[in-house]
Amino acid sequence: MSDDKKDDLIGFRDFIEGDKLLKNANQPNKKHKRDGFEMFSFLELESKRLDKQLKVLEEASYLLKSCDSFPGLNKQINREILLTNAKLMNRLFDEDSPMCKSLDEVFKDLFG
Repeated sequence: MSDDKKDDLIGFRDFIEGDKLLKNANQPNKKHKRDGFEMFSFLELESKRLDKQLKVLEEASYLLKSCDSFPGLNKQINREILLTNAKLMNRLFDEDSPMCKSLDEVFKDLFG
């Protein structure tokens, strides 16, 4: 081959390679589309999840507003706590209770 033909081929090769680069640049990136779809899918699912959570919280707040039983329950629980504490103290300070027996032994050992 002569030098002129090689020069022509070099220019032709550059033209073809440049054309391929342009085609690749003009084609949208498939990965980019897929990422956009995944992001859209994620956002759609997140939106549905938040809607469900909002619905649950709205129902809970409605129940709390309309059926407020906290004061009555609080009084009942405090009453039960006081009764349980009184029973416990009576059992602990009985002469036959394990705590009194243990304290008697400790004091006898310490003070003779």
